[in-house]
Amino acid sequence: MPAYRNKQGPNKGKRFQGKGWRDPYGGSLYFQLKRDSFSRCHEVSPRQTMDGLIDDLIRDVESDYPELYEGLEFAFFLRKHPLERSCERAFNVFDGGETVYVKIMDYEGTEYVKNYTPGGGPWQVKKRGMKPNVEDVVASHGIAEAYRLGLLQ
Repeated sequence: MPAYRNKQGPNKGKRFQGKGWRDPYGGSLYFQLKRDSFSRCHEVSPRQTMDGLIDDLIRDVESDYPELYEGLEFAFFLRKHPLERSCERAFNVFDGGETVYVKIMDYEGTEYVKNYTPGGGPWQVKKRGMKPNVEDVVASHGIAEAYRLGLLQ
């Protein structure tokens, strides 16, 4: 799907870091990089390729997942489609204001999540529709994480 372009005004968008918005000084665009429980803004320069962008994204999320097992890798998704390495400019793929999701996957495409047990636990295959045990989440990550996951009301 080609990127959306709103052709009004010098920034080509109305809201700061929203869809179509460009930095008036450097021309950069911004999107949200969503991890497990939070997201953070990420900047893309006008001349950056998809290959360079994916390298930057990997460097950005490596500190959040320090103990990634052998055979697991980061996968980034935009609009439910994986981002792929290429020499294409990132501006041809992004509008700005989107959300890119980080997932942990193996080479076969199986998604993994961190086990909610006291002390962190190993990586496990993600099971759709299964919620972790409330006591394990509170013991390992705190009560705020249990509320965020919808385990407590």
